[in-house]
Amino acid sequence: GVFLSVLAELTSADDLVSVGGPQVSAGPGGGLDDKLDRVCKLIQSSLVNPLSQAAVAGRIGMSPAAFSRWFKHRIGKPYTNYINEERINLVCRALVESDRDIAHVAGECGFAAGSHFHKLFKACKGVSPTEYRRLSRAE
Repeated sequence: GVFLSVLAELTSADDLVSVGGPQVSAGPGGGLDDKLDRVCKLIQSSLVNPLSQAAVAGRIGMSPAAFSRWFKHRIGKPYTNYINEERINLVCRALVESDRDIAHVAGECGFAAGSHFHKLFKACKGVSPTEYRRLSRAE
């Protein structure tokens, strides 16, 4: 469906930077921060089944503890919070672009439907998934 085509497009983009995510800044050499760019691409390519913090750290040659400090410093929030917010953003796009059942959309985005998903969604967006869909379509 629409969600899967959006996801395929997002994961194949060469200039992928997450919506609302970090702004990759120019380093001393004037180029993009390659490590941050690689991390963002890894995260975006695996949002439905997110990589563990240790797995991402290993892929860029850092210890999990060092990666945790570096990530929080660069992004401004812990890895798990960032992953959850990005996954909720996937849900939001699918809610707006389709009429599929919310539990089905949550499952497509890697969430087990239930109270944990609804609490996480409301914490990120300030409204329930049903309210989000209704409000986004009223605009």
